[in-house]
Amino acid sequence: MTIALFHFHVTQVKRSAEQSTIASAAYRAGEKLYSEYSDYTRKGGVIYSDILLPPHAPPEYADRQTLWNAVEKAERGKKAQLAYSFDIALQNEFSIEENIALARQFLSEHFVSRGMIVDFAIHQPDKEDGGISNPHFHVICPIRPLDEHGRWGQQGIRTDKGDLNRWIKATNALIRDVKKKIAAILGWLKDVREELTKPHTPDLVSLLNAYYTGRNAGAYSQKARTNNLKEFNEIFNYLQANGIYTLDDLENCTAAISSTVDDLKKKLDGQTARMKQIRSMADHANTFKNLKSVYDGLQKIKFTNAREKYKAEHAADLKQFYAARRILRAEFSDGKVDMKKLSAKYDCLEQDHAVTYAEFKSVREDSQRLWRIKTNIDTVLRQQEQSQNLNTTKRRDQYER
Repeated sequence: MTIALFHFHVTQVKRSAEQSTIASAAYRAGEKLYSEYSDYTRKGGVIYSDILLPPHAPPEYADRQTLWNAVEKAERGKKAQLAYSFDIALQNEFSIEENIALARQFLSEHFVSRGMIVDFAIHQPDKEDGGISNPHFHVICPIRPLDEHGRWGQQGIRTDKGDLNRWIKATNALIRDVKKKIAAILGWLKDVREELTKPHTPDLVSLLNAYYTGRNAGAYSQKARTNNLKEFNEIFNYLQANGIYTLDDLENCTAAISSTVDDLKKKLDGQTARMKQIRSMADHANTFKNLKSVYDGLQKIKFTNAREKYKAEHAADLKQFYAARRILRAEFSDGKVDMKKLSAKYDCLEQDHAVTYAEFKSVREDSQRLWRIKTNIDTVLRQQEQSQNLNTTKRRDQYER
């Protein structure tokens, strides 16, 4: 009995690479398919092909040409990722009928059950070196799943890795927002320093009091005036609690918050980087386990020529094995791969990240208060400048008369 080595290759069909799902489906299924732009000639040697649909999929998607034209229309971007493409080995010791049943069971459990459509085909087995049959099947699967209404949903299946990346993206966006506000406040402080540091310039509380007095003068209801008073009291209490009375105090407070943001960002970056590293260890452990037999096969060969031939035939697998082993050795210095212990470390990091993120949100609230103070003082300074210019114009007019 001859047994083919297992392989599972994954690629993507990308419009940026000038690829088409219709062309890919036509090739794999051995059919001649048409699109709005061209037609694609079928490939020979196809033993079996089928399309597996989730229960909520439109029944017309069972037609290969209808399905892949719909996918092409759903993805409008010039660089869109259109579909996943898989090349999966079958077993020599099973019949074609048994291999078809295994393929259908695997695809139904791991793809169709998650709302994905699967188009697969089994090709005539090629012959590897030595005349060994290499049965395999091709799968092409739209990247978008279908929602419960049979409509195309978001890019791929929700994963822990995807959640972590979205979490990191949201955190970075929040950090950029805070740092942008802090930079604007510091720039504004530099611009108005000369004006506010002139002799007899009123302090910050006096300027804010002038701002809210002006707002109350233009208020249309008692409720609005009450809200203005409440807002002024909140800002006054914040300034007093943090010892902010002058321009220098405000600048020092803003600089301190900026420094805290930098420290928290560094801490968050370190936590998320380590979390991503831990997440990747499971993949490296699986790679090590799956390719260990290839490495062991090399160790059993004693003759140089035979070893070199074996290494050339399994170069890609051996490269992956060595890389996984190197990473695992760096992580587990005692040589014992303990994923449970690593998972516990990840849980602790996740809790630490939540605490750090909560600290950052508190700092963000401080930055928002300072931004409101900056905006209010800016407003009253413009009003005072306009009033001063108006008085200057009136005096000049009176003098000219």
